Amino acid sequence: MDPLSGGANAVAFVSLAIQFAQSTKQLYQFWNSVKEAPKCIRMLTNDLQLVDAVLNQIESDRMRADPSATCLQVLRSCQALVANLNNLTEDLAPGFASSKRHLRMYTALRTVGRTEKIQKLRASLADMKATLSMIQQRMLSSLM
Repeated sequence: MDPLSGGANAVAFVSLAIQFAQSTKQLYQFWNSVKEAPKCIRMLTNDLQLVDAVLNQIESDRMRADPSATCLQVLRSCQALVANLNNLTEDLAPGFASSKRHLRMYTALRTVGRTEKIQKLRASLADMKATLSMIQQRMLSSLM
């Protein structure tokens, strides 16, 4: 890889990793603040917190090793999942943020009705964590 494309990959990777980390942190903060959130959402917030931790570790490792084009491509594919989570959040957030208890409870029931979709998102998050861990290992192995 020539130095210019390596540098461009590093800049793109850092930019994407920062956006990705901010998105997962915002999703975690929102869902963690919801008091009436069903159990499936609570588990989702734990997964988001773990993804955020892995992203932070990747960012600190990036200071020691430049990411490859493959790492950048994987990070872009992970962003699609975050977009799906954002869509779900945008759909449900107004109800959970309402000052009216009955609306919050109705939204919690709607959320339970989407448990299958949430479980699929959680499975995708688990895949994402594994993929991000592989990126981290690949970056660290390039140091040796």
